Order: sequence, then C-alpha cells, then structure tokens
Amino acid sequence: MLRIRPIQVLLIPVIACSIIEEHESSATRNAANTSIDVCFYIKKGHPRSCKTFENLTTLGEFMSKPHVKVEIHDQFLTKLHKYSFSRIMYTKELVIANCGVLEIEPGAFHNSLSLLKFDIQRNRLEILREGVFNGLLISHLNLAHNKIRTIDPDALSNMQNIEEVNLLNNLISVYDVKWFNKTPLLKSLCFQNNTIREIPETAFRNLIDMKHGMNLFYSFNMIKTVHPKAFQGMGKTKINKLLLDHNLLENWGEELSLNINELEICFNSIRCIEGNLHVTIKNNSLRNFIGNPYDCACLKEMKTIGDNRGERSNWFSNEYAKCRAFNKSGLKQIEGSNIQVFSSRFESNFHGSKFKQIV
Repeated sequence: MLRIRPIQVLLIPVIACSIIEEHESSATRNAANTSIDVCFYIKKGHPRSCKTFENLTTLGEFMSKPHVKVEIHDQFLTKLHKYSFSRIMYTKELVIANCGVLEIEPGAFHNSLSLLKFDIQRNRLEILREGVFNGLLISHLNLAHNKIRTIDPDALSNMQNIEEVNLLNNLISVYDVKWFNKTPLLKSLCFQNNTIREIPETAFRNLIDMKHGMNLFYSFNMIKTVHPKAFQGMGKTKINKLLLDHNLLENWGEELSLNINELEICFNSIRCIEGNLHVTIKNNSLRNFIGNPYDCACLKEMKTIGDNRGERSNWFSNEYAKCRAFNKSGLKQIEGSNIQVFSSRFESNFHGSKFKQIV
C-alpha cells in the first residue's frame, strides 16, 4: 500500500489536467456547433425580426445578405474564429453582447467594409490582438465591460474612420503611447473604471493635428501621476474634455492645463494646484475640483475665484471654514501650552533660590 500511494498522488493532477483540457476543447467545439438566436433589421425603421441559425457558418452566410443591423444577445459564443464574420457587405451595425466571448481571432471581420458600429460589450475578452479591427471602416467601437488586460501596440491603429472607442470597466493597468496610430477622425476615448496608474510622457502623440477636439475619459482609475509632458506632441489638437476624477492624483499644475478646455480632477489627493489657478480653472465650475485635501491657502484662493465670478461653492466654503477653525484651535492650544509652561517655570523660580536672590 505504501508503494501505491505515491503513484496515486502523481496521477491525480495529470488526470485533472486532462479532464480540464478535454472540457475546454469540447466547449470550443460545442460553441462552434451550437445554434444561435439572432435578431436583425432589414432596413432602418423596419420592425425587428429574429431567427435561429444552426452554427456560426450558417450565420456567416446570412451576414453577407442585406441587413442594416444584427443583434446577438445572451448566446454561447466563446470564440470568434478567423473569417467567421468576413465579407459583410451590407450590415452597418453588429451587436454581440453578453455571449461569453473570450477571444477574437485576427481576420474575424476580414473585408467587412460595410460595418460602421461594433458593440461587443459584456463579454469575457482579455486580449485585443492586432489584425482584428485594423483596416476596417468602423466608426464606433464598444468594448466596455470585458476583462481586457492587454492591447497589442497596433491593435487599435490604422482605423481611418474610428471616432469613438469605449473601454469602460476593463482591467487595463498600463496606457501604451503606441496606441491609436493613423486614426485621424478619433474624437472620444473612454478608459473609465480600469486600473491605469500613470499617464505617461507624450501619451497622446498619435492624436496629432486633429481638426476636431478630443474627449478623454479616465475617471475611476488608480492614476497617481500625470507626466509633465503627457499632453505634448499633440500639435494643434485641443482637448475639449478631460475627466480624471476619482483617482489618486497628488499633483496638478498650470502647465498641464494649457491645452484643456473642460477639466475635472475632483476626488483625488491634491494638496494644491501649482501655478496660476485662473489658467487651470478657466470657465470650469468649481464642482470639477472638489473632494481634494487642499491646504488653507489653496482653499481660500479657489473660494475667492468662485466668489468673484458669482459662483458660490458650499464645499469650498465649508472646507475653508473648517481649515480656519482648525488653525485657530491649534493656535489656542499652542498658546495655552506656552502659558502653562511659563506658569510652571514661574512657580519653580518663586519657590527656588534664584527668585529669592533676585528679591
């Protein structure tokens, strides 16, 4: 019995691994052969129709026919294989939501030149690979509510029509400056609810000389640092809106604000904004700056800016009042402690020899 036990222990993980591998491969085969319920619109304004397809192959054949919009919700599609949605010639909008998609192979949408909007939110994607979207004419790409951690450097490049990219609520921790090369029409980037820790130097250098302004959404990340040259290299491109609220920012300065029209940095860890506050605040509401642990001098100056332009901020008024009260109470405590020290010294001298000698 003692000789058998080691063999049993060694065999258990091997059996377990083989079972897992077999389960995964069978799951992939089942996904490819599982029937799929699809809803579609033949023309804009027409009622929605729905149909069941035997597998991805028959669905792909259907996609080559005239349909304005196709929707696939709550189905079992773990993988979008190469050419599975190729040669889409009429469909302008495709939705694949909450289907458990783990991977999109490069070439899955090969030559699908009519596709303008692609929504693949609420799936389980972890990686965006180069060759999936490059060269397509997509203008709106929704990748929200996935598990994306890795984006290949050129995965979102060479997209001549792209205007909006939504990566809300993923697991992205590093922003790569190589992203979004050759995207001349890009207007909006949403990276809210990720785990990004830093906006690096020349982060948006590929968004150079845009004829329109950019909207950049980075709320609810873990951003502690914005490089002093983060917004350099953009040429004539203006930033219409930059949301950095609910992060871990400790510093913000005038030089970062020069190219930004609307700025929101509330609920960070900023003690004071460096440089000319008027340059940073501009025409923004003071609401965009609340929730930071400002020092008293900064609170006073920002409150004064609001008062002078007729914008009373209860948050800044209350925080400045607390700051003044704290300083006063602290001063009283210091003064009180000095009086006690002086009194004890006086009593000591009064009863001591030094005082008697003076008298």
